[in-house]
Amino acid sequence: MVRPADRSEICGGQSATVAAALNKIPVYVRAGSILPTGPAITYTAEKLDGPLTLVVYTGANGAFSFYEDEGKDYGYERGEFSNIPMTWDDARGVLSIGARTGSYPGMPMSRTINVRFVSGPGADVGDFDAAPARTVQYAGQAVEIRR
Repeated sequence: MVRPADRSEICGGQSATVAAALNKIPVYVRAGSILPTGPAITYTAEKLDGPLTLVVYTGANGAFSFYEDEGKDYGYERGEFSNIPMTWDDARGVLSIGARTGSYPGMPMSRTINVRFVSGPGADVGDFDAAPARTVQYAGQAVEIRR
């Protein structure tokens, strides 16, 4: 049994016993992960144009494909959806947000994307309210964001 209080990094495939405060949940994230978060919603088609926050957990290369659809019906079965590829190059310190492919009815043509970089042992990986390091207006074309 590994006790993370004694180690700030844990290799996968292990169990861990951790103390957790009621108001803060321990979060363990693989280095290189790109985690998208957005505004709180109550149904899937709400706030489709809301700001998107990408939390990039540095320390390794990573990739992610951000999928969206209308959220109301089965249009995705007819190809009504979009994908935005994303890659993190750890050595260069660059997040690449690729060109969007596909579309769906009501798709926002542009949106605000906030980017946070989380790095190093002991970083507060679960502070989802932290200020972004960078903000871009994404309109479907490829963009690179340096750390």
